[in-house]
Order: sequence, then structure tokens, then C-alpha cells
Amino acid sequence: MATIFRGNKPNFPVNETALTERLKAVENLINADNSNVQFVEAAFKLMEDCDLINAENIKFLTDAIALKCKHRHLKFPNLPTEGALRQVTNYGDISDRTGFSRFYNGTERRVEFEGKMYLISNDWYKDNNPCPNKRQFYNWLTDKATATCRAYWHEQALKAAAAPKKPSAGEILLSNVNQLDNKINVLFSNLSMMNNKMDALSADINQLNQRIDQLSSYVSQTNNALNALDKLPAHMAEFAALKSKVDALNAQIDSLKKGGLSVTARWSN
Repeated sequence: MATIFRGNKPNFPVNETALTERLKAVENLINADNSNVQFVEAAFKLMEDCDLINAENIKFLTDAIALKCKHRHLKFPNLPTEGALRQVTNYGDISDRTGFSRFYNGTERRVEFEGKMYLISNDWYKDNNPCPNKRQFYNWLTDKATATCRAYWHEQALKAAAAPKKPSAGEILLSNVNQLDNKINVLFSNLSMMNNKMDALSADINQLNQRIDQLSSYVSQTNNALNALDKLPAHMAEFAALKSKVDALNAQIDSLKKGGLSVTARWSN
């Protein structure tokens, strides 16, 4: 199965130390024997993870003239018209005009970006070769990867600073306990207010009962007075008879006065 390096599939190293370790692993393959395949796959995998497989870098790596001008003796392969990458539509389009194999077969390893396929050069040389190019490619990769990763880490740090911290399970539990405690305090406060209102209502009921007792006493007194008034007509005849007798006595007394006595009987109602 071919190893395919694709654009838009970044998996950035987590920090500077991790990036340094990845770059060191690539550098260790520069002068190692029979390490071209490992060098290419480690380097292009790092490019993929650092989001370096993009339109700008592919344009640069397919341009032999740009490679030679920007990086001394950096020319892939050793042909003036080829770069480190070759855009193809056929997996097997690996040869130069003389039929010499200059690229890895696309069924073995290739780069894919925006629906296009690129073969990777198989001409890689150590530092002691008359035409070294691994070191130059490594230096270019180091500059690009470092700049891209640092920009990514900075962006992530800004996002982390702006985003609220996700609470831990313990913090969530504590928050729930605090919320429950607040609800209990509110409930207790409401109960206390209700008790106070009930006490006030009880005092009002006591005052009302006292007022009812007073009114009941007044009603009882009034009923007694009315009962007494009800009995008054029954005695009026007796009063009238007595008054008649008193009047008769007064008449007799008046007669006696005329005879020289001074006794007087009076009716008082």
C-alpha cells in the first residue's frame, strides 16, 4: 500500500520539544546509509503534520529553478527542469527523457493536494556527495516547520486564554452542592418568613377572639337589658294601681291638711 502525504491533514507536534525531536529524527537520516526512503517519508510526514503541504510549498518544490536559486545546490533531481516534486496523472510517470528513473513510483509513495497527484524525487544525497541536497532540504523544512508550528501554538494559546476553562468533575460536583445549598437557604428563608407571617396571623386571631369576646359580652348585656324592658309592660298595671292608691292617699292627705295636718305622700317613678 502506498504512503500518501496529503494536504489539509495537520497533526502538529504538541510543543517545541516534540518538534525538535521530529526534526532531529529527520536530520539523523541525512548521512545514514541506505536511508533515502526513510528520509523522504520522515520529512514529508513532518510536512503533512505541520500543514506544509499547501499550494505555496508545492509550487516551490516543483520548480527546479526556484529551488536552485533559493537554496544553494538544492536541485531535485539532478536535472535543470525537475524539482523535488513532479505533478503527474500516471502513477508510473517516474522517468526522465532518457528513461532513467528519477521519482518514486506513485504506488509506493506520493503527495496529494486539491485532487492532484505529485511524485517525489528519489535523488537524495549525503553531505559528502558532490551534489548534496538532503541537508539543504532539511534546513528548508526546519525553517518552515518551526515558523508554522509556532504560529499554530500561539493561536491555540490565544484560544485557550479566551475560552472558559472546562470544569473538572470535582468542580462540577462542588458547584452542584453549592447550588443545592443556596436553594436550601432560600427555602429556609421562605419558611422563616412564612413562620413570621403565621405568628403575626396568630396574634391577629387572638386580638380578634378578644374582640369577639367583648362583643359577645356586650351582646349578652344588651340582651339582658332588652329582657328587662320586655318585662316592664307586665308591671305597668300594678304601677298604675299603686299610683291610683297613692293619688287617693294624697287626696286624703290634702283633706287632712285642710284639717291642720302636714303629712304628704308622693309617687315617684
